[in-house]
Amino acid sequence: MRYVSMGQVPPKRHTQFRENGTLLTEEVMGYEGFSGNESILYHLQSPCRVSEVGEFTPRTLEEWVPDAHTHRLTHTTGVEAGGDTVFGRRVLMFNSDVEMAIAKPTEEVDAFYRNGEGDEVLFVHEGEGEVETIFGTLPFRELDVLGVSTCSAEDFAEAVTLVARRRAWVAPLITHEYALEEAPAAIAFAIDNPEDAMKVLVRAG
Repeated sequence: MRYVSMGQVPPKRHTQFRENGTLLTEEVMGYEGFSGNESILYHLQSPCRVSEVGEFTPRTLEEWVPDAHTHRLTHTTGVEAGGDTVFGRRVLMFNSDVEMAIAKPTEEVDAFYRNGEGDEVLFVHEGEGEVETIFGTLPFRELDVLGVSTCSAEDFAEAVTLVARRRAWVAPLITHEYALEEAPAAIAFAIDNPEDAMKVLVRAG
């Protein structure tokens, strides 16, 4: 089943596909091999090409252990601006599962970036712009939430279960609703109207 299709794609996957006589490179992106959800992309140039391999620099985070467990205010108003959205991040708190950081960028990232160790969720407090991804350009504005996820089918199923059991309240996020038979129209609307659609809900019944 093809959920979203953008640009020219071949009628059958995993076959030779050319543009103006040039053989395109197919990339299958997924986290469970051929048994889970996947995205298939076609590149003019191989995404596996490496122009340079740099030295590995380990990240060292200094841990602060308070003398007593109490409520604390994380006041970030005085954090100086500088750097970009990736290398200008200041980690505020962390554990073995998650890191929380703040960035007040004054410049754009001059390279493409990918987190090879986990998911990222960015909350945009001020400003607007665009994020260039391999899936296209993603516009954002103030108070937007951008997610780069590596969740598996099991994680997604668990999230759906939490919503179904009303353990996670998502009603305030839903801006548009569609019936199940209108699913293609819902997907098209969400893609074509990113500034108007926060969450589009497709009801099964």
